[in-house]
Amino acid sequence: ELVSAVKEAFENGEDSIVVDAKKADMGALYEVITRALVPEGKSLTIKNANFTGTSYNNTADGTVVFDNCTFSNDSTEHVIHFEAGSAEIIFKDCEIKGWTAFAVGNTVEMNDCTITGNGITGAVKIFGEGTLNDCTIDFGNVTNKDRIPYYIAAAGAGSKVTLNNCDLIETEIWAETDTSVVDAGALGKFTKQYVLVENNVVVQSY
Repeated sequence: ELVSAVKEAFENGEDSIVVDAKKADMGALYEVITRALVPEGKSLTIKNANFTGTSYNNTADGTVVFDNCTFSNDSTEHVIHFEAGSAEIIFKDCEIKGWTAFAVGNTVEMNDCTITGNGITGAVKIFGEGTLNDCTIDFGNVTNKDRIPYYIAAAGAGSKVTLNNCDLIETEIWAETDTSVVDAGALGKFTKQYVLVENNVVVQSY
């Protein structure tokens, strides 16, 4: 019903739509966002929604905003996954538990979000451009850290992740070849290295 209503509103000439889920459980994210749903030049804001389960291959070409939403699952699969597209994806005051990934072509912005592991895995993996502002990142509850991801990563050639005033409790920072992760605070810029950060201090580089 939500998808049909949003598509109809855009087709009828609306450029910006706000959906207030009023804390309803929306299921897995892949059931909600598609490229056909949010075309270029259109904006969809989803407020106060709870997303649970595995998310794969979301695509959009417009602007997608999540405001005061929660995302969680209890597996090693993605809780948020945006594949091909040219979307501007914005998170405001969201709680995210698990593994997230955003393909090249998308721009990601996270503001005042709490990002943690789900007890198994946890990651923010960005293949394009991403900025995290005033976020708390803590993957300390990730199990089997030798095998399971728990990182903030710039993962595609030319990709860049910028951290502004973020609180890094326990996470790895991965800056792969030809990428960079920039902390506007004390940590500085990382390229071609992997570092472990605990309580905003680099405790290991490799």
